[in-house]
Amino acid sequence: MDNESKINKNIKLDINESTDETPTTLTNVIVDSTHMLEIVLNNVPQHIFWKDINSVFLGCNRNFSNSLGLNSPEDIIGKTDFDIYKKERAKKLMETDKQVISTGDPLYEVQELHKNDDGEGIWININKIPMKDNRGKIIGILGTIEDITDKVLLTKKLAKNAKKYKNLIEQTNTAYMILNTKLHIIEANKNFSDLMEMKDYDIIDRSPREWVQNRDIISFDNAFDKILQGHQIDDLELDLVNSNKLCKRVSMSANLIENGGKLIFCLLRDMSKKKMEENRKYIEQQKKKDKLRQDINNIRDKLRNIRAK
Repeated sequence: MDNESKINKNIKLDINESTDETPTTLTNVIVDSTHMLEIVLNNVPQHIFWKDINSVFLGCNRNFSNSLGLNSPEDIIGKTDFDIYKKERAKKLMETDKQVISTGDPLYEVQELHKNDDGEGIWININKIPMKDNRGKIIGILGTIEDITDKVLLTKKLAKNAKKYKNLIEQTNTAYMILNTKLHIIEANKNFSDLMEMKDYDIIDRSPREWVQNRDIISFDNAFDKILQGHQIDDLELDLVNSNKLCKRVSMSANLIENGGKLIFCLLRDMSKKKMEENRKYIEQQKKKDKLRQDINNIRDKLRNIRAK
């Protein structure tokens, strides 16, 4: 029996006498739609399959059948996971099928590590959702599998690099904070909490803008507008008021980073001691200048006295 005959057998046509469309036309439309659906399923990167309520395969796309070494997607029909995988894995897969069918709740983004025939580890992402008929009754499950090995390895590499850079930053006694795009702190190191004289839990989800002196607010806002547009900010000097109402002069450098979303990474150097040292030197210089002026005035007075005699 060809595809068109199968479709005619399984579909009931309710056509009014006033309808110009004939059964043959409707069948052609359905055949075309079925063919288009097959093209879509075979061209998406995911592996897709669907089963009945007893976890018997009803079909799959070409990626899934190729991954199993089958000649065509039709070869999966009537099989179960026990026909494809080792006993323990098949048992686990069918247990998740039962969970989805019995609860009606989908399973999203279940990550699993598997080894291929060469012994290499492969990370996959599995989704399973219940399939329902037009009355809402669950008649099976639809599943997708995606190879996310590159994504997982990249995430681990970024995390490893981030830890290394954080350790380097900690060793240089530099404060840092990481903000989301709403300018709320999602992470900060001990050097930053020490700078602000606050506990770690009092810093998270706060905006550094609330600690900026009023005279520096415009500079702060302009700087972060540029950062959100992708520009880097270097050595922006701001006055921050910490929890003890002490003003801390800091030099801030910041840029936008991509780590599962856009974040803002900020490095801050406490310039307070430097400013104090600069002020001390300035005062000393002023004292020296004042003393020099006084000495010059004394000499002038002595010269006037000598001339008067």
